Amino acid sequence: KIPELGDTVFLILKRKPVRLLQWYHHASVLLFCWLALATQYTPGVWFAVTNFLVHSVMYLYFFLMTFKGAAKVVRPIAPLVTMIQIVQMVWGLVVNG
Repeated sequence: KIPELGDTVFLILKRKPVRLLQWYHHASVLLFCWLALATQYTPGVWFAVTNFLVHSVMYLYFFLMTFKGAAKVVRPIAPLVTMIQIVQMVWGLVVNG
């Protein structure tokens, strides 16, 4: 989970704002994954897999947005990426119920 903090570091280095939601997400998921690993909490595996899949989609979106030609095509799916992230959080609550 620690390498995922890299996107936050990049934002800080570029002097761009880091939203509270991003700080909260990274801190809470990092702590949850540590706790799940330390206590061998089985549902934590499902949450980690979901988090990995969501971040794969999100980083693919960020990567494609760096290309001006692709940005016009990819930009409209930004709300979908946000929705996937929200669903991930709800799924985490369901799995860890």
